[in-house]
Amino acid sequence: MRFLRLLAIGTVLAAPPAVMAHTDDYLDKMEAPNGGQLRMAGALHLELVLKPGEVAVYVTDHGQQAISTRGATGTATVHTGDFSTRVKLAPTGENALKGSGDFGLGAGMKVTVSVTLPGQETATASFDPLKKSATGTRHDQHKH
Repeated sequence: MRFLRLLAIGTVLAAPPAVMAHTDDYLDKMEAPNGGQLRMAGALHLELVLKPGEVAVYVTDHGQQAISTRGATGTATVHTGDFSTRVKLAPTGENALKGSGDFGLGAGMKVTVSVTLPGQETATASFDPLKKSATGTRHDQHKH
């Protein structure tokens, strides 16, 4: 029994930092592939990219490898001040879901994203998309 406990502790300690450190703070230090904000949602990484009235969510695994969104469904609820807008997301491209709604970008906004890939449980993540990252850049700066 003691051997198994030591083996388990050794396995955790030997894991690469990226496997263990998927906190929001850790992800905010990473440069997201599409210039958005990254969050962990179960076995997935979700990247939120916003423009006024437009939501894009990119789905990857923990190694930043694209996960197909074919047949996926999703929603983004954009909270700005006292208002919330629900945006239906539809698959587009290899690993993205996109949608549009009536919202602007504003200080203090929050976004909750839910994505359901075929045959999998719903993955949900909360974003603070205009928060400054540890690198000093805002997550609303995107490459598109």
